[in-house]
Amino acid sequence: MKCFAILILSLLTILSASYFGYKEFTQSYHIHSDFVLFIDGTQFNFTQPEYMTSTDICATDYTSKHTHLHDANGSVIHIHKKEQTVGDFFKSIGFALTDDSLTVNTQVVYKNNTNKKWQFFINGMATSSLQDYPFTDLDQILLSYGNPKTTDISTELTKMTHTACVYSEKCPKPVDMVLPIERCGSDE
Repeated sequence: MKCFAILILSLLTILSASYFGYKEFTQSYHIHSDFVLFIDGTQFNFTQPEYMTSTDICATDYTSKHTHLHDANGSVIHIHKKEQTVGDFFKSIGFALTDDSLTVNTQVVYKNNTNKKWQFFINGMATSSLQDYPFTDLDQILLSYGNPKTTDISTELTKMTHTACVYSEKCPKPVDMVLPIERCGSDE
């Protein structure tokens, strides 16, 4: 009888740990990418509530179900469906990305012109197009808009976090970091 009680207690402990966010649900497809966006040398703040997706909303057909940000972490994109692109992510938060422009919050447009242009980097390598790039696990993505003569890309690249690996469980989790339960997944 004592062994049975210990077994039940152990199972309840495991279930409650999972419920309270100590580990994400196992999902058929779930990858993460670090990213950062600079406009005229200023890092864009994606930690604002309007860019966050509640992990509970993932049970709906909401546009950010498969590609989103959450837990006030504006530097890690969560991807739950294969072939999701950088353009899909920006669309999910109300932005529009092309090879030569970014429309922010459907109002402000940052477009290539004679003085300023977009520069895109994937894992430290320059690329001319980003909108159709399909995410891979642990990507490091930089979007930089400004005067190419004065923009310090190497400094901007150093602002990239290395937190995607924590969410993907490929590097140690800092002691003070609590990972939420994530209810998003896919049929893949």
